[in-house]
Formats: sequence, structure tokens, C-alpha cells
Amino acid sequence: MRLLEDIASISCADIENLQTRAVREGPQIEYKLALLPLSDDRKFEFLKDVSSMANADGGVILYGVRQDQSGAPAEMVALALENIDELHNRIDLILNDNLDSEFQV
Repeated sequence: MRLLEDIASISCADIENLQTRAVREGPQIEYKLALLPLSDDRKFEFLKDVSSMANADGGVILYGVRQDQSGAPAEMVALALENIDELHNRIDLILNDNLDSEFQV
């Protein structure tokens, strides 16, 4: 799947194609409706997803996706992100504080 081959070049059309094709969640793709706030429960879920993908063949977590009952994307929802740099730093901190360094990219 092109989406997993070149993460830096993912386009809106690639993501919309997942919805059109009704691509369900699986070992290499996770859909999440919201990212923030990262409560303790949400941090644990995030860390579990990241570590399981790191221990497998990698994967992608797509935020802003509402799923249908089958696990396929039903709707793409815009996320309101005020400061992307702050969010990036926060995610890095969560990963650095909670995962072994051999799993970090």
C-alpha cells in the first residue's frame, strides 16, 4: 500500500482513498477520532499502538477519522491544532519517557 511505503508524501487523496475503499483498521493502520487531550488512558493507548507497530513491520496512526461499525473510515474530521510544534514536542516527550530508546525513530 502506497500509504505505508512513503509516509512523507501522503496526500489528502491517499487518505480519502482509504475511506472510498473502506480500508479497515489492521496491524499496520489505526484510526483515531481525536488526539488531544492525552489523558493517562489515551497515553497508554497511544503507547500501545506505537510500540506494537514498532515491534512489527511499522504502521500508520491516522487522527481525525470517525469509523463505522466495521472499523472502516466513515468520516474524516478536521482536528483543531493550535501549535503543531508544541504537539510534536509533547508526543516526543511521551515517547521518550515511556518507551525504550531502541524503539524510537
